[in-house]
Amino acid sequence: MIEEKDILPLNFFNYGGIFSGSFVNMRYKIRRKGGGDDPYILEALVWPGPYDEKDTKEELISRQEFPCTEEGRSSTIAWLNEMYEKGGEVFSVKRGLLDADENLREPLP
Repeated sequence: MIEEKDILPLNFFNYGGIFSGSFVNMRYKIRRKGGGDDPYILEALVWPGPYDEKDTKEELISRQEFPCTEEGRSSTIAWLNEMYEKGGEVFSVKRGLLDADENLREPLP
């Protein structure tokens, strides 16, 4: 499971950092969005590996938004773990590029 110590602190996101990682075959990304008249939020994305987000079909990417606070960061980590559990074999079986299902990938431009 993904633990609090595995994700960079909130201050990293407050300065606009984008954190990406993986857990078995689940890829994820956390980034800050908003600003100006809108409050900042943390957006979390998960998708099946082995490809990067930009090379994965949009319908396979799940997104969720959280407040850009310590509680929101903790909720983001809980959501990532929940998505891993829900993903079943799609996320729990490690696959390399040679094992990947081409149906997961978007054609390159």
